[in-house]
Amino acid sequence: MVIITALNSSAQHRDPCGNKSIPLDYADEAVEETILRMLGTSERLERVQGSGSDHSAELADINETLTDLTGLLGSGAYRAGTPQRIKLNKRISGLAARQAELSTETVKPAGWTWQPTGEKFADWWDRQDTTARNIWLRSMNIRMDFKCRLVVPRGSGCWPGPFASTHTNQQRIHHV
Repeated sequence: MVIITALNSSAQHRDPCGNKSIPLDYADEAVEETILRMLGTSERLERVQGSGSDHSAELADINETLTDLTGLLGSGAYRAGTPQRIKLNKRISGLAARQAELSTETVKPAGWTWQPTGEKFADWWDRQDTTARNIWLRSMNIRMDFKCRLVVPRGSGCWPGPFASTHTNQQRIHHV
């Protein structure tokens, strides 16, 4: 449940409106209409933790191994034409190919990415219950502010004309 508290502009002048809240059904409807107007026809995305790719450690191991193996060339059992040298050359060639492959790959850090789900946001929203919707609204840091506009004579109360605003500092939203 989202409780939305609205303050009218007269509160700044020490003349507060007698009703500092709006009906919850009005607030729910306003939030839903705004969200669906903005996102309803777009494809819903999901935030996914990506593992990234960093082959620096493997590349360092290959470089170290190649340094060790190339130091064996021409010594003792690893002279040209010997069976050991043929196996050593194959191993060095395989490691050099892997080294070249890893050297061309870019490092991609682990982190969050947005992945498409293949469904429209409005379809997903319709399937959610109130709890799931509120969890999503909070996780996306979505906030709806209301400002009362007095359009009736003084003393008649605050409710006659609220309008939704997304950029006002005179309202507070409390999540329960």
